[in-house]
Amino acid sequence: MQEPAPNEKISTYLYFCSLYFISVGVLYLWGYWSTFNVNILEYLTLADIVKSTAYPIASTLVFFAIGAVVGELLAGGNRLPPGGGRNTRVGNVLHKIRPILVVMYVVITLAVLQFGPVEKWRVLALLFAGPVYFAGKQRGIFQSIIPDESSRSIVLFLMATIPTLAYGQGRLNADQIFNSVKFQYVVSSIDFVGVVNQVDPTQRPRYLGHTGDFLFFFEPTKGALVIAKFDDTKTLELKQFERQRPVSVGISPPPS
Repeated sequence: MQEPAPNEKISTYLYFCSLYFISVGVLYLWGYWSTFNVNILEYLTLADIVKSTAYPIASTLVFFAIGAVVGELLAGGNRLPPGGGRNTRVGNVLHKIRPILVVMYVVITLAVLQFGPVEKWRVLALLFAGPVYFAGKQRGIFQSIIPDESSRSIVLFLMATIPTLAYGQGRLNADQIFNSVKFQYVVSSIDFVGVVNQVDPTQRPRYLGHTGDFLFFFEPTKGALVIAKFDDTKTLELKQFERQRPVSVGISPPPS
């Protein structure tokens, strides 16, 4: 069977990478809006998905990518220290207990997923990425377009990590708004959102985001969601609020 031409391979990779990053954007939106029980895909176009997720995902990914590159440089690629490898005493022992290690890995991952607080998504991104990364490395994914092993390892690791990282970042960002840690609140009343003067910022309606003509707000005192169609002639005044520790707003927290 004839091997596909290099240009065809690159085109195939670009096609699947496009689908991959759109899926990553959807995962971020799912993580963010599911906290408020909103099916945001009902309001979005494909272009909206890219615009809504580009900044939050990219801003998180930059620091994560730097960490991956530094980690690869410190590890020296895949070079093992003298005496390391499959046929050493340590290698043989690890190979024998491999099934036990796999079971422990799965149990720990499921336990963190089920019982961990919302911050668990910082860890789960790495736990989920491990098996995907090693499977991809074994199959030689990207080997034809990224010959350098260290560079290929970084790309594989990032692509294995990004989906869970994106979903988790959405959950974390939504949790900050829900638990009064960091959010934008409405300063002055408009037709569809009322504000009582001299009210503490944590009691004011919180801005969640927008898509097209629709604006989304969270009303903390009622635990209610407000969806409104915005007119270009109106002005929405928002102010940033941030604190170090979350405070209760008198409603049950969302599932993490």
